Amino acid sequence: MTTENLQVDRETVLETKKHWLQARKAQTPLTAISALASMQNRPRPILSTIPSDGRAQIIGQIRRHEMYDPVAQALQYARGRVDAISLYTDHSLYNDDFDDMQMIAAAVKDLPIIYQNYVLDDYQVIEARAADASAIILYSSILNEATLWNVASVTQRWKMSVIVQVDNATTLEAINRLSPHAIAIGDNDMVIHRGLDLLEQLRPQVGFNIRVVFLPTVETLEAAHAAIELGADAIIISPHLLENDKRKQLDEIVNR
Repeated sequence: MTTENLQVDRETVLETKKHWLQARKAQTPLTAISALASMQNRPRPILSTIPSDGRAQIIGQIRRHEMYDPVAQALQYARGRVDAISLYTDHSLYNDDFDDMQMIAAAVKDLPIIYQNYVLDDYQVIEARAADASAIILYSSILNEATLWNVASVTQRWKMSVIVQVDNATTLEAINRLSPHAIAIGDNDMVIHRGLDLLEQLRPQVGFNIRVVFLPTVETLEAAHAAIELGADAIIISPHLLENDKRKQLDEIVNR
């Protein structure tokens, strides 16, 4: 199976997730999930403070593909000295993401894990904490305002970093009032040049106390440099940027 075969449109993913979510709720009550979540160690800080050296942070993304081995990928990122790892499998139909995240967190105990999949309600927030997530990306493009504010509040109550995705100026204005730890500009599969244009447009409008994540996955050093120059406080990278001498060049870029 190739990467392309795994790609599924977002509407199909969301409808399938709703079905799976209802099944999990019927099987495991919220009280049981909350008990599991309360047994986890405190979330590791990510994007909730400003690094004293002023450097941008590097988030290594794990995606499901034809050679999917999330633990091996996590260890590769740990060796590459990333600041955090994000798990994103919602480009495909896949229901074992929380199990995978728990294995990743166990393998790289010192690294924060960001749940990058689509969250639909507060039950999933607590599922993510039970799987040892330290941060969650909440997508304003799929949640209405009331739901977004509710899941953000639940995320904060569980001491995880709240990262809210935005892709337009109107939504950004409302999200600034929510004052999350970070705002992720763009979308998961947005082409890089469109993402950079959006970052240039929206970055000056983000609240001074809010960090900015460039959401499209960065595949090249040129894109990493452009995003940092436009004011991104963190970028999400593919493992290609850890190959050969690229990691050293990446360090030079993020040490702005």
